Amino acid sequence: MCTQKTLVLTISAIFILGAWTTANAVLIKPKYADNNFPPEQIKVIEEAIREWSVLLGGNDKKTVPITFKCDPAQEKLGHTDVFVNPDGSIGLATVTIKNPALYWTLDDPEKWDNSHMSQVDALTVVKHEIGHALGWIDTVGCNFMKKVIEVDGNRFYDKNGDKKFDDGDYDLKDGSDWGGHAQAEDELMSAEQEPGKRFHPTDAYAKILGDAYGYGVTPEPATMLLLGVGIMFLRRKQQIS
Repeated sequence: MCTQKTLVLTISAIFILGAWTTANAVLIKPKYADNNFPPEQIKVIEEAIREWSVLLGGNDKKTVPITFKCDPAQEKLGHTDVFVNPDGSIGLATVTIKNPALYWTLDDPEKWDNSHMSQVDALTVVKHEIGHALGWIDTVGCNFMKKVIEVDGNRFYDKNGDKKFDDGDYDLKDGSDWGGHAQAEDELMSAEQEPGKRFHPTDAYAKILGDAYGYGVTPEPATMLLLGVGIMFLRRKQQIS
């Protein structure tokens, strides 16, 4: 049921988005390389795409093609290969998921049965890999890495280019072996994901990717509302089905 309050907030978000003219909104175009993703898993992938798309909005569209594959034999739960264009932008990406090892559900982990609490959340893993596919990577020549520096042993994305870690920069895991992973251990772009937990892309991620690749970044109030409205309709749909 859409309440009057929800309707007012939705209209407010529309006005915020309508007034925003930043180009190069991200339009993630998925392709499935095989038939090993059943419908319930594709729904999880689509939700992961939706969350990133809400953050990276705008008027004009910059298409980012991502091919999704599954490989039950690969060592990592998820892996992403990215083709970088000569200008440092992202050309295309392939995300490979070890799908049998993950728990594929849209339900909040608080509602998981105890038998699944030892499994890693598929939605979190797919969102993590989409982050890499959008350019949060350590590939030489990509625009993200052009602003990654190390000062006194601390690796970070130097957003404002002042050669010191301050507001607006992003702290990365120290050591070149960790590539484009966050220093913190409890967020979406951390190097490892804990079983039974779910993380989401953030406005901070969107601002870094927007700075590196010129993606549009949805204004924060509209971002919060659009994510919330999406979750509301998703829950409503689950109750009906």
